[in-house]
Amino acid sequence: MESPSIRKHRAKLRLSQQQLAEAVGTTQETIARIEAGSQLCRTDLASRLSTALGASVPTLFPGSTKLWSKLQSSGFLSGMDVVELGRHGIDGDTRAWTARMELRGGNHIDLPIGGPDFHRMFAALQRTGLEVYFEFDSAGRRTLVNLDHVMVCQFTFEASVYEEQAVEEDENTAQVILVDGRQLAFGVEYDDPAEGDSLGQFGHIFFTAELWDDTGDETFVAHFADEDGEDVFLRMADVAMLSVPVEVVEPAAMAEYEEDSPPPPSLESAPPAKRPRRGTVIQIKKK
Repeated sequence: MESPSIRKHRAKLRLSQQQLAEAVGTTQETIARIEAGSQLCRTDLASRLSTALGASVPTLFPGSTKLWSKLQSSGFLSGMDVVELGRHGIDGDTRAWTARMELRGGNHIDLPIGGPDFHRMFAALQRTGLEVYFEFDSAGRRTLVNLDHVMVCQFTFEASVYEEQAVEEDENTAQVILVDGRQLAFGVEYDDPAEGDSLGQFGHIFFTAELWDDTGDETFVAHFADEDGEDVFLRMADVAMLSVPVEVVEPAAMAEYEEDSPPPPSLESAPPAKRPRRGTVIQIKKK
């Protein structure tokens, strides 16, 4: 995805992230993540950013011109178009989706989920491919769902735009839901990739999950070290869900986060953008 140019236009106006957030009715964390390319921008927020910064939405989100114009003229995009627009940083589905899931073991989980991820998950649940794990980001966490242990999933939606729930800053934990319903939590640090390794320990887990299928005999065993340096091994066939703060997987995802002061005119040192964040916050209820 091309990096959003929001920060460049904000710098021209000498606005801090906090000032821009207040002007458009969101949080500084949301502005930072959108600027870094690590969170999709809802269409209503994209329009407010356009007004506040005096630049068109396609200018702020390069590559979105054709699909943004199509959305403005028709008010609706196909699933393929929603996914494609997401690659340019915008969630083009005007509905607020929730995936209501019953996991093996008795956990009920409500997942507010972005438009691109709704369409991806809709296909994944039909097992049209060999997917075992479904990955998504939102509200500061990256989550992996084992589709073999999703017993029921109901998609509901609201026409109004939902308010994204914030994640507590001190929740630096890897949250694990086992197939039998037990919930575990491990304190974790940000990944610090070794020399020549751009992924880090949790990055490797999520990358491996994307490639995994259920046709082989080899068991997927995830390994990471917790905040105390103690080793943890997870037999992923017995894990229904794994969730970690996105900054643990991508330490640079919040590199755009600033103190409450206007940015400098020069943007030469701005860090590269990461891939869009997907999905959303998790709410867990034990039956």
